[in-house]
Amino acid sequence: MAFAQTKQLPQSKIIHKSIEHNGHIRCATMEADSILRSQHPELGTLEQQEVWLQQKIKEHKAAHKGEQKLPILTIPVVVHVIHNGDAVGSGENILDGQVLSQIQVLNEDYRKILGTPGYNTNPVGADVEIEFCMAVVDPSGNPTDGIDRVNYGTASFGTNAAVETMKTTTIWDPTQYMNMWSVRFGGGMSGTLGYAQFPDNSGLAGMPTSGGAANTDGVVSTFDAFGSINIFPGGTYNPTYNLGRTMTHEVGHWLGLRHIWGDSNCGDDFCADTPESTTSNFGCPTQTTCDGQLDMVENYMDYTDDACMNIFTEDQKTRIRTVMNISPRRMELPNSNKCSAPNPDDAGISTIVSPTGTVCGSTTFTPEVVLSNYGNNDITAVDIVYDIDGVGSLTFNWTGTLTPSSTTTVTLPSMTTTPGTHTFNASTSTPNGNTDTNAGNDGTSTSFTIMSGNGATLVINTDCWGYETYWEIQDGSSTVVASGGNTGTTIPPGGGQTAGTGDAGAYGDEMMVTENVCLSSGCYDFIIYDDWGDGIAGGGGCTTVGDYTLTDDSDGSTLASGSSFTTSETTNFCIGSSCTTDAGTMGTTALTLCGTGSQTATHNGDNVDDGNDVLEFVFMTTLERL
Repeated sequence: MAFAQTKQLPQSKIIHKSIEHNGHIRCATMEADSILRSQHPELGTLEQQEVWLQQKIKEHKAAHKGEQKLPILTIPVVVHVIHNGDAVGSGENILDGQVLSQIQVLNEDYRKILGTPGYNTNPVGADVEIEFCMAVVDPSGNPTDGIDRVNYGTASFGTNAAVETMKTTTIWDPTQYMNMWSVRFGGGMSGTLGYAQFPDNSGLAGMPTSGGAANTDGVVSTFDAFGSINIFPGGTYNPTYNLGRTMTHEVGHWLGLRHIWGDSNCGDDFCADTPESTTSNFGCPTQTTCDGQLDMVENYMDYTDDACMNIFTEDQKTRIRTVMNISPRRMELPNSNKCSAPNPDDAGISTIVSPTGTVCGSTTFTPEVVLSNYGNNDITAVDIVYDIDGVGSLTFNWTGTLTPSSTTTVTLPSMTTTPGTHTFNASTSTPNGNTDTNAGNDGTSTSFTIMSGNGATLVINTDCWGYETYWEIQDGSSTVVASGGNTGTTIPPGGGQTAGTGDAGAYGDEMMVTENVCLSSGCYDFIIYDDWGDGIAGGGGCTTVGDYTLTDDSDGSTLASGSSFTTSETTNFCIGSSCTTDAGTMGTTALTLCGTGSQTATHNGDNVDDGNDVLEFVFMTTLERL
């Protein structure tokens, strides 16, 4: 249900005084923002920023109208654990597990993950489609776990100014990382749970230029409200605010969300699907305070207990996604690679193009491999090491320019081996003259078979019923030496109409199929069958005309071709032989020869005078006849 909110609260009436409950200041974002803007008048007011943001939200909605899902955005995170020399796990120098539990909470809440405390069934509950990952590369390019422990030499931070100064000396590039700080508050900030810096809109047309905000950008939390006791019980936690929702709330501010009550009596948070509220709520009450609708106390942008919270709304999502698209430093983060492990020089052979399958008619072949750059640097030189059956390895020195994530096909010098089945291995070594940073993806291998014979290529373009096709090649004794197509049913002699699309080997509809065969020198019959009995030339409402062509690989000559037939079509051909094909019809003929006996002329060696194709002489003596 939508809750109309049309009031535009004057900036001068927004309440910036901390709201304290049971000794805790749930959020000091508005106070911190007021201090920042008073120190930097060039930032303008929140009201000015809101006018600009509302226009951008309208543009975002128009651009994504009708879209069910948006791309998942991933934000790299660094957590600065600020301490005073305490041992890890003591006081504010919280354990790794407590830090990591906070990232898990953020992902559960911002993705509304089923089966977690971040899930809800509210009709306006949104999966924000933003995820958070711990950085694995620091600003210098070195490996990191994303936890930056800093002995700052300060027991606690008693003023906002002290925290902001600390941030400027510890922050990592805010265009590459979301910076989070875990600290111990004291003095005038005692009881504060956290605060955030709102998104900046500097550099955009019609808006004032920001000053000094980039080096303090991020979110801050007291160490004992950081993380979840349910996920990592071994941490140090506040008795009430211990489920990680302080950071869920503060990151919401960092992404442009306002408090759900609009920081005013029945104020406006600029999200139409959040009901109004007179002020912040604590605990987990059930009440109606402003507009006749129940207060949405479950919303992460209220002040209720951690266990009460479980929802961002669709309008809040739209606001967040708009900020991620247009706000400086926010908009760069999804393109940051700081969650990808450093991998400067990493090459590998990803695919072996040849040899594969059957190498027909020759013991010599020319290897081709696909070289891939898996690393972050351009590859300008790499050794390709290759062999047959792990024996007699050879090295090819490749040079060129291969950019990250790109590939190139490399032709290697020809190799010779013996007939039979073999394994071809290929791998890379010393990319750019350096040690490969990931040896696990360097190489691959493939099995291939060297066969004596003659290669032929069959290309079939199927009509609308590819599953009806089956073919075979028979030698002179009617033995099938090659076949393909639908083997899930018995199609020969064709016309049986038993085939189906799910049959084993069935070809797809209206597609080109390429089959390679290797045949000994001799003469053969190519037979193609159709299960329906109407060939492959379309018809029956199908406008796609299929065809087939069998080609001799040695010279490109056509051995068989066709399209229009009924149940089957047979073509006799010879390959690697001096036989004469297509001799036409002939009868038995008596020949006059020296010596005794009667002789006849017949076709291709099976002593059946069927009038087909090949002419050869079979001499049969009287004795042989007997």
